[in-house]
Amino acid sequence: MEKLEKLLAQIETHLKEVMQLLSVLRRELRNVESQTTVPSPAEPSMQTSARSSTDETLIVVDEDARQPEAGGESEEQVSRGELLLPIVELMKRTPGLFGPKEAKELLRTSQREWTGSDEETLEYVKVVWLCAAVRCRFALASSEPLQRLERLLTAAESALAEEYAILWKKEQVKKEYFQPVPVYSSEPEGTTVAVVEPAVKKNEHALKVGRVALSVGKNHRVSEVVTAAIKALSSTPPPNADACRDIYSFLRQFHTWWLGMPRTLKPEHEQARLRDVLNALDLLTWRYKIKSPAITACVQNILSILKEMGFKEIYVPSGRKFDETLSPSKFEREFVKSDAPPGTIVGVIRRGFVDASGTAVQKVLVAVSR
Repeated sequence: MEKLEKLLAQIETHLKEVMQLLSVLRRELRNVESQTTVPSPAEPSMQTSARSSTDETLIVVDEDARQPEAGGESEEQVSRGELLLPIVELMKRTPGLFGPKEAKELLRTSQREWTGSDEETLEYVKVVWLCAAVRCRFALASSEPLQRLERLLTAAESALAEEYAILWKKEQVKKEYFQPVPVYSSEPEGTTVAVVEPAVKKNEHALKVGRVALSVGKNHRVSEVVTAAIKALSSTPPPNADACRDIYSFLRQFHTWWLGMPRTLKPEHEQARLRDVLNALDLLTWRYKIKSPAITACVQNILSILKEMGFKEIYVPSGRKFDETLSPSKFEREFVKSDAPPGTIVGVIRRGFVDASGTAVQKVLVAVSR
């Protein structure tokens, strides 16, 4: 019965989205018809000039912002509010996709009544930019919720005032609207890898400058591991809401590590970053019993690289009773609920490693039956 209720809820959501897209399509068709109408010779032509602004908070409203047409207010009001609702529903169904502040702002704006004033026109631009920023924050990831967010963003953009545009796709990148961020990539030098923060333009002038990841023309094994982990993790369906929240939290962290790596990653820090990625994948696998061939392959690759670098994994006697004489410099334990006899090692939460001299560079954390 619960499964049927979930299916019905999904069907209802899809129907709402279809109706909203049809509403947008009808409005666009009316716009096309009005543009093809021959104007009366007696009607004077008017042109307005616009001043550009680089206020990154998107608070300043230009005096010549477009005024709403008489009689068109209710249609725009309904479109904007209804176009935001599916994004709110996606946010609620995908814990961790939106941050707390982003979620609060999206909820607030989705519940308001849009009147089409200059101030609210800019506020709608801000909330759509916020949603685009969420997508760009997971630039290398590809999951069903992220693909859905892309479709909903495209629909939400249809209700922007015509002089505004939010640039969040690779094909929209122009140097005057974006600041470059160097990243390791096998792509030729200077190639756009991904938009990592959207830009906003008004009448071809930058209202907010975005950020774009540009290839430095070479790759790096740590960067390859991080990007592989992003793809593996984002392709793994979360088994529950808590797992979903943790997965998107780690995806956000992985992207932060990836960005600007050519400037920040030093050789002595490479093995530490590899262990950071490994620890995250191991924790998720242990905590939520995730079985993913992509994650397994990623973990095995990291272990191979660490071995090549001279690091040896600390052996764990799983299934045996935890030995109190085990070196505290190499072993830590965490008690967990289990059907195994008390004191039994039932799993590894975090792997441990020693360097060539036998010194522990990371303690192993084992799960012990309570």
